[in-house]
Amino acid sequence: MKRVKRLAEYGHWKIKASPIILANQRLFQAGAVIEHVDGMRFVFSDLGNRVYRWQAI
Repeated sequence: MKRVKRLAEYGHWKIKASPIILANQRLFQAGAVIEHVDGMRFVFSDLGNRVYRWQAI
C-alpha cells in the first residue's frame, strides 16, 4: 500500500487526515482534523464509505 502525507498546511490552517480503523471488521473510514493557529479546531468523521485496507489507496 502506498504511503501518503497525512498533514497539509493552508494559510493559518493545519489539515490532518485521520483514518479510523474499525478493528472488528478490519475496515477503514476517512476523517479529518482541521485546526487554526489560534486554537479553533474542527473534526470531521464518517467521510464516505467504509473500505477494507486494500481498497483504501
